[in-house]
Amino acid sequence: MALNATLCEAAAVPHEVRAERHEEVRKLWETMAAQETDLPKALDTLRECIRQAPFRYLNLNTFSGVARTLVEGPGRNLAPVEARILSSTVKQYVESKVGKGELLQVLRHFAGRMRATPDAAGAPAAAAPGPRAEPRPAPEPAPAPAPVRTQPQTT
Repeated sequence: MALNATLCEAAAVPHEVRAERHEEVRKLWETMAAQETDLPKALDTLRECIRQAPFRYLNLNTFSGVARTLVEGPGRNLAPVEARILSSTVKQYVESKVGKGELLQVLRHFAGRMRATPDAAGAPAAAAPGPRAEPRPAPEPAPAPAPVRTQPQTT
């Protein structure tokens, strides 16, 4: 809720919660945040949060902003342009501007170089595959994206 309030203030629009929808989204988010899940599932949850529109204004900005923060840590091992591609793809997926196929293709492409980051309690998040020691001579299917531990955030 704090992120939406901040965004609304910056956009000079009132921060308003749609009570019924907000409660449903809060429960959905808390259920997802209480378990370890893979990144695509976490992004699907954020996509659903946007669909339910718990706020009167700036639902896209709110939940796509959360999505981008989910890949900031793992994307730090990427070149800046690659981190931007990852961040933009995740944001556009949550906003329903790109499909699941494109999302998974980008995640597979970067999976070997994304790294896990500790969660808020300091425990390591689910391990992401480490960097490749050397380039492979022929393309091989990349591993599935690493699981992520979502941080409980108030919507």
